[in-house]
Amino acid sequence: RETSGVVVVAKTRQAMVRLTEIFTAGDAKKSYLALAKGRFQRDRGTVELRLAEHQQTQASKEQRGINLQDAVTHWTKLAGGGEATLLELEIETGRTHQIRRHLAAIGHPVVGDAKYGDFAFNRRARASLGLRRMFLHSSRLALEHPITRKRLAFSAPLPDELSEALERAGIAWKPTSTV
Repeated sequence: RETSGVVVVAKTRQAMVRLTEIFTAGDAKKSYLALAKGRFQRDRGTVELRLAEHQQTQASKEQRGINLQDAVTHWTKLAGGGEATLLELEIETGRTHQIRRHLAAIGHPVVGDAKYGDFAFNRRARASLGLRRMFLHSSRLALEHPITRKRLAFSAPLPDELSEALERAGIAWKPTSTV
């Protein structure tokens, strides 16, 4: 996978079951950083766009039609450059490729996204920014420990490769806090 950053791994079956419940209920707070194509006119916004179920089988589609699922993504503009904007995104729902699909739907795909992105723009970004992957980073995660119920918070700094791409894009940004 191309998304960098915080990852959660369960060490026991009991923890896995509980983590699944936590994520399904939307009780985990997930924050991402993404470089999106274009300039954003507003400082923050919300994308509420139902998404087709990602793994729905063809037989299921034929029997019941396409299953649309609610999906909500909140974004905040952190910094902008000539052709791209750095965003912090928080998702209320955890649909497959939600951020990528939502940003593409509003005309601002994630830079470097080979599936939902602007392919001509991505070629230019590879050349000018030296970006060899999608610019999507899981920066923070807060959730309850699956066994002890203690509140946990994790963060991951932006990888050097992505920080360097920001510099090349002329986007001056420094993180304000790690957790």
